[in-house]
Amino acid sequence: MEEKKENNFLVVKHNSLINFKTKTSYTLNQFKMVCFLVSHIKPEDKDFQLKRISIKDLGLSAIDSKNHKKLSEEFLELMSNPFRLPNNENQKKKTWVNWFSSFSYEEGIIEYKFDPLLKPFLLQLKDTFTTYQLKNILSLKSIYSIRMYELLNQYKVIGKRTIEIEELKTLLNIPDSYKNNDISRLIKSIKKELTSKSDLTFDFEVIKESRQFKSFEFTIQHNKKENKSLSVKDKIKSLKV
Repeated sequence: MEEKKENNFLVVKHNSLINFKTKTSYTLNQFKMVCFLVSHIKPEDKDFQLKRISIKDLGLSAIDSKNHKKLSEEFLELMSNPFRLPNNENQKKKTWVNWFSSFSYEEGIIEYKFDPLLKPFLLQLKDTFTTYQLKNILSLKSIYSIRMYELLNQYKVIGKRTIEIEELKTLLNIPDSYKNNDISRLIKSIKKELTSKSDLTFDFEVIKESRQFKSFEFTIQHNKKENKSLSVKDKIKSLKV
């Protein structure tokens, strides 16, 4: 069977949007939708336009795509879950933004427009960005797996990334009730899914300080499904953080 053209689209985000933080976690459908719509931004786009798309084209599971009431509720909840926009010029300034300035959903059709504050982070990116094929996240069944895929994909050329435990909990929205061993089991589960369904795999090691869990060191590896579509030039650009 021929692979859907949409699955080969590239998701391109400024690294600030790879490391974004929200107060509450997105659902799997919410984040897949965001990534899908980001992948439809064209390299030559200079502004965001109001666009329409059918829910059946979003790459969600057949069951979810037919449950319009559930999806409508999830998408509306997304609008009430902003994230903090980085400000390199003024670190003390806190600006919270949503992915969309407008969003409507009716009879299986989504009408949306990305928030204009995101233009420097999604349009005409020259460096400090991460890119990957959309198909690598569409089949994933865990929001943790998608977020980890992005976080590790940013550093795949370097081959290593170290994240402190508290920072990882914030980035992945891991519940406070999770103990260190619970987080280790979660990461093992993420590794299993990414290895079986994406072009990326990894090993990890727990770094301790004074016998206390401090951070996770990830060794990032290309999986056998490696995406070879990126040029060397683009890989070098993605290294900047």
